[in-house]
Amino acid sequence: CKGCKNLTSVDLSNNLKISRIGDSMFDGCNGLSEIIFNINIVEIGQWAFYDCSSLKRIDIPEKVTKIGHGAFSGCSSLTNINIPKMVTEISPYTFRGCSNLGRIDLPETVTKIGEYAFQSCSSLTSINIPKEVIELKGCIFEGCSSLSNVTFAKGAKLKLLGSISRYADGNTKGIFMNCPALTSIEIPASVETIGHNIFENCPSLTNVTFEKKSQLKSIINYYNSDYAIFENCSALVSIEIPASVETMQGLIFYNCSSLVSVTFEKESQLKSIMGTRSSVFTGCTALTSIEIPVNIKDLTNIVYNCDNLTHIYCYPIVPPKITDWDCKNFVLYVPSQSIEAYKNSSWNNYYSSIRAIE
Repeated sequence: CKGCKNLTSVDLSNNLKISRIGDSMFDGCNGLSEIIFNINIVEIGQWAFYDCSSLKRIDIPEKVTKIGHGAFSGCSSLTNINIPKMVTEISPYTFRGCSNLGRIDLPETVTKIGEYAFQSCSSLTSINIPKEVIELKGCIFEGCSSLSNVTFAKGAKLKLLGSISRYADGNTKGIFMNCPALTSIEIPASVETIGHNIFENCPSLTNVTFEKKSQLKSIINYYNSDYAIFENCSALVSIEIPASVETMQGLIFYNCSSLVSVTFEKESQLKSIMGTRSSVFTGCTALTSIEIPVNIKDLTNIVYNCDNLTHIYCYPIVPPKITDWDCKNFVLYVPSQSIEAYKNSSWNNYYSSIRAIE
């Protein structure tokens, strides 16, 4: 039926001896508004209903276990869909461009959500990520302009939030990129790595927190990436980094123009904060203070165009290595026994005065 533009309704009779909706079977049937399943299919093929722009609702049979790549991509009139409990994977591109899909409930059985799965679902307001999902990467919710509520199932097993390597097409892909309605998010304790530009252009994001007993180890952007994890998150005022984090690398807070302070949880394990092609805090024009945890050894290229940075609290006894800073005239607070060591180090080229931490 591919390309049957005048087809408006389909009733699949139980006399049909098929178990699968074939690849691209109704591709381009943009007049199709109704499909009734009276058969026990177990699979919907790739791009099966691609660009069926008049399809408003579909009830997928309960025995379906697999929905192929892009099966409902471009179904711009689709407002409601059920995902059977036997489905374990939301394939890449499955609901891409379903601009009227306001809500979708993912069954607990889902273990994987593919790249671009909900891209440009501009009416989607909330999503709950099932417990068994291990990683989220790619533009899964990119352009979901109404998405305001993202929750993770209790006991989430999520390990990776965003890729940490360059994609084959040379781009980075933000999971929640261009989601202007997103205001807050709590990262599950199970997450070990946050990477790439996952929150790029989320101008309403004011609150990023981490679940207690966070296992987060790395906040890292790909070495040659021009995009930041929190790029243009202009409403983000403050953030506390979990104690478990050991590495912060790359362009992270680019143009977070309201960011005033960055603090670290007690007993921080952070060992290095390092910029790459640009600084960690590039364009954070409201940033007034930064804490440097006690285990830090390297502070390469972390501040640029931070005009209001006036206080740095540096807790390491031994002065960390500091290079490529575009910031001077701040007051530096250090352990009292280390004042002379800081005076005799490269820090002396940057601070306006030095004082003991009280």
